[in-house]
Amino acid sequence: MVENKKKGNVVIVLVIFIIAIMSFITYMLNKPKSIFALSINSVYQDLLSFTKELENSKLLELAKDNTILMTSDLSFKIELPEVEGEIAEVLNLVNKIQFNMQYGEDNKNKRRIIELNSTIDTDNLFNVLFYSLDEKQYIYLKDIYDKYIQLDDVSYESIFQEKYITEIEYVLNKIKDLTIESLKDSDFTKTTAEITVDGEKINTNKVTFNLTEKRAKEIVIHVLTGIKSDEKWIDAIITIVNDSFAKTINGEELTKELLINKIEEGIEYFNDFDTTDDIIYISVYTKKWSNTPIQYEILHRDTNYLDEEVETSIKYLVYDNKEKNEVKEIIMKSDENDTKIVFQLIKEDKGKYKYKYTVDDNKLEESYIFSGEFINTKEETLYNKEFINDLFISMNINDTGKDLGTFSLDIKYTTKVGEELKTVNIGETVKYDQLTDEDLLIIYFGILDKLLSSVDYPLINLF
Repeated sequence: MVENKKKGNVVIVLVIFIIAIMSFITYMLNKPKSIFALSINSVYQDLLSFTKELENSKLLELAKDNTILMTSDLSFKIELPEVEGEIAEVLNLVNKIQFNMQYGEDNKNKRRIIELNSTIDTDNLFNVLFYSLDEKQYIYLKDIYDKYIQLDDVSYESIFQEKYITEIEYVLNKIKDLTIESLKDSDFTKTTAEITVDGEKINTNKVTFNLTEKRAKEIVIHVLTGIKSDEKWIDAIITIVNDSFAKTINGEELTKELLINKIEEGIEYFNDFDTTDDIIYISVYTKKWSNTPIQYEILHRDTNYLDEEVETSIKYLVYDNKEKNEVKEIIMKSDENDTKIVFQLIKEDKGKYKYKYTVDDNKLEESYIFSGEFINTKEETLYNKEFINDLFISMNINDTGKDLGTFSLDIKYTTKVGEELKTVNIGETVKYDQLTDEDLLIIYFGILDKLLSSVDYPLINLF
């Protein structure tokens, strides 16, 4: 009996302890600063997942030890209302232009072949071959110039690599973490607010970060001080800059000493910066019990504008619409210009999006709407040895109720792994900086002849 009573007491103590822990966790997570920090992480992870959706990590891995042959076809279509006569003929001709590209890469042997073709209807417009082996690079203009033009030597680098991804993620993560670390409980206020999302009124918790210029200055200095002492962050920036096309900052090659010096200059600048009473209000609206973010808002009130209070706001909403599709919406309003801009992105399926961009100018009483689709489909076949992609983008433009036309772009590309690449026999060569005036004239008139022979004579008079 005594034994059972002891066991019962232990259970009660454990239950009380668990309740206390859960209450403490709930309290901490419901603190305005915690809600705001979780929301920052949510937006950050959302952006990362969107970019990774466009990657093909399997192909990047296979390309290390296999040849890659990518074949792509590009076509576009322009549709304009109320177009007749010669303009309609030109438009019809433009819509018949197609581009084809073959990209071959042999990473082991440091060999790259790029062949570009363009046609108007069935007539060949141009054929350009780019070939590189190790550091040597050549261009060949088929049926225009009979020599291979040698370019400057460039060290070989595969395009199929996750270049700088680790470094960039670390750089951004560190800045995000240092920013969150610098926040104070006194920066925040928490209230309840009713908002309208997709026509539905929702009661939310509203957490507002009152960002004064003084606090912004302190946060920036904290971030700069943190990255200055982080060797991994410094090394990541140096790798990104020195291995990229940038190579230098303000004409100077980036070294550890130079980068730290630039950061110290930034710290000194902000230490001497005189602040005003200006405040930016950054708010997060979350569901009542789960604290799931629904809406983000940045609000700035300028009281110095012509002795009036001018309000500028940006709202970012994330919700599921009535069709259960994920919607991301950005709303920007400005009293100064009396304008409202709305961008809406609807995810209908994996890789399939609809978008709508609206600009309302109340001063000019005009409204512009850009809308369309973004579809990126992927298919893998033959045990990951072939990848088939189709990227389709369309846009319709409307000006205050008047249809201005539609533009669409379709890129189909197939990537094959282990495919044998075309053999290129380099013939007579000439260095690009040794081309004579006669050579340049041959190239110029050769390109002109290709263009003119592909266009009906009556249409030439339009240009």
